[in-house]
Parts: sequence; structure tokens; C-alpha cells
Amino acid sequence: MSWEWTDDANRQPTALGTEELAGVIAAWPLLSADLRQAILAIVHSADVMAEASCAAKERGFILTG
Repeated sequence: MSWEWTDDANRQPTALGTEELAGVIAAWPLLSADLRQAILAIVHSADVMAEASCAAKERGFILTG
């Protein structure tokens, strides 16, 4: 799994560096259980869309959204 977010300025995926990832890992236990659950749901949703997009490309379909 890759830790990425979209930069609002140019809508390009930007990978987290080592320091940023360490900050996320350190802060994770401090987040409420509800917030952690919401974050995991968002990440899972993005993973599902990425997998669907790859599968569609392999089959020649175009997904829009």
C-alpha cells in the first residue's frame, strides 16, 4: 500500500516522505476510534476504485467519476 494524497494546487498524487509517514504513524494512536475508522474506509474506497480502474483498463473500458 502506498501513502498518497492529492495536492490541491495541481491535483497530482504526491507520496509521503519518510518524515511525513513517521508523523502519521506517531499520530495514529492519538486519533479517535471513529476518525481512524473513517480514514480506513476512505483508504479502502480509494483502493477499490484503483483496482476497478486497472481492471477496466485491462478490459478496454473507461471509468469516469
